[in-house]
Amino acid sequence: MSNILKKILPRALQATGSPTDLESTWAQQEALPPSVAADKLLTETCVGPYEVLRRLGDGEFSTVVECRKADNPETYALKVIGKAKVQRHSSILKSKRNISRVNREVRAMRAANHAGICRLFDVMQTPSHIYLVLEKGDRDLYALIDDYPGGCPENVVKSATRILVLALRHCHNAKIAHRDIKPENILVCGDPHTWHQNPDAGIVKLCDFGLCADIPEDGALLQDFVGSPGFFAPELLQRPAYDGARADLFSLGAVMVELIFGHDFFGAVWYPAYEDLLKVDRFAAAIADAVARVRCGSNERPPLEPPLQALLNGLLEVVPERRKTVEELCHEEWFELMRGGPDQASLLRLTFDHSRPSAGEKPAKHRARSKAQTLRGSSAALAAAAAAPAPADAAKPPFVRKVTPPPDAILEAAPPPREGRVVSPQPRGSLG
Repeated sequence: MSNILKKILPRALQATGSPTDLESTWAQQEALPPSVAADKLLTETCVGPYEVLRRLGDGEFSTVVECRKADNPETYALKVIGKAKVQRHSSILKSKRNISRVNREVRAMRAANHAGICRLFDVMQTPSHIYLVLEKGDRDLYALIDDYPGGCPENVVKSATRILVLALRHCHNAKIAHRDIKPENILVCGDPHTWHQNPDAGIVKLCDFGLCADIPEDGALLQDFVGSPGFFAPELLQRPAYDGARADLFSLGAVMVELIFGHDFFGAVWYPAYEDLLKVDRFAAAIADAVARVRCGSNERPPLEPPLQALLNGLLEVVPERRKTVEELCHEEWFELMRGGPDQASLLRLTFDHSRPSAGEKPAKHRARSKAQTLRGSSAALAAAAAAPAPADAAKPPFVRKVTPPPDAILEAAPPPREGRVVSPQPRGSLG
């Protein structure tokens, strides 16, 4: 491993040398390139043709660093995935499931060809690591919301959300459900103050497809539980199976709540519904109450204009069959995505300069925060949490966007009679 990577990467990601125990499984992943020896890919300061510059952030299985090609000022995000971390589970089945998720992430991002989705430029593999070279934003959407304590102006909300709608439409048409939509997984490029003047000067980009899923062609539903507290759709807990595309749209609605009302409102009014995930009935009541309170609005800002309020209500519909679809969103007048008269309306396909806009002044450093934790679990592991009471001394934590996992014994408990979907959360670091 190159000296600079050893300085930047956490020790847990620095394993090198011998092939992994599941080398044959990695070799079977069709979206990944053939593995090459580390000494053929890594030099003192580079990974392949990319010079490593600095560390940007961390996830459960990975670290993201900034990089660039020689004699090129363009910088990229290099996501370094440690295979030992991916397959750390004692269960071979869980390890293979995680390996397949890495493969699916690469496959989905290679297939994506949309200005509202983070681009994947290159993939490299050694016996111990996967390296993804990705488009790099100026910051994430969470950091942008920091600039607006009382919520973002409506033109900023519209500019950001309309691009996300088109990005989701692209994903869903390609039969991909993202399943982890949240501000930390949305990159921001350009200055939002000028977005409405020239949409080519700035854009948001959906990133981190590490938990995406293929939407079955035959209309079958998904069953595995993944998502981030505060953003996953309620049917993931309340039903044994769910529609991944409709679940994405509820997550988009939750992102809009934080965009419109700001971090404080989100933490005080919306997020508490996700603090108790062990009892499905409590969660259902809490999320219904949160939706009602969002519809009442915030004392800190004027009531929402009727078109925006109606759109938000349609996304936050707790019954997925009644939730707005992405095609219905594209026809919403508020988004201004349609052109032509009522009889000849067609979707306005927004185009953007595919080269990264030159960044102006760097945004001021935003306050430190704990990123939203992402939950994962198989159907077998998710059952039975409701059968075990929560710890008696567990006090509600402050708003830090995480869920404390229940005791390990709960994870191995036998499933109770099916009264609804329950979860044994397993925190997963989110990559911004």
